[in-house]
Amino acid sequence: MAVEKANKQARNRSLLWLAVLCLPLPVLLDRLPSFLQGLADSPEILASRLSLICVVLYLLVLPMLVLCLWLWRFASTVVSGRRFPPVGTQVIRDTPVLEGEAAVTRGRIIQCLTAILFVLFTLLPLVFVYVLGIML
Repeated sequence: MAVEKANKQARNRSLLWLAVLCLPLPVLLDRLPSFLQGLADSPEILASRLSLICVVLYLLVLPMLVLCLWLWRFASTVVSGRRFPPVGTQVIRDTPVLEGEAAVTRGRIIQCLTAILFVLFTLLPLVFVYVLGIML
């Protein structure tokens, strides 16, 4: 079985992205309780801005929807090329290469999971606003 060798530059780039994306988390988690308390203290303002909250939530979920699009295209490349990982893909660790039906199956599994994630991320803001509307 062939093995796709790890690319150190791709590994370093992915670690850098992970660090950059995780840096704001402690600040956001520190500010979240006071923000939520402010919303709980004024439910009438919250009720009047449900549509704005829905738009903001969709803006927050948008990167996840873009990730779903990228995963779908990646899986389609796997299925059409009958190879996992596709030719030219930079991997961050040594990865066994799957070809033929095994690769197609892996691509279909990725597509199914991506479809589930897309539906969940699309419905999440709507369900949140619906539950919030019921509570107010």
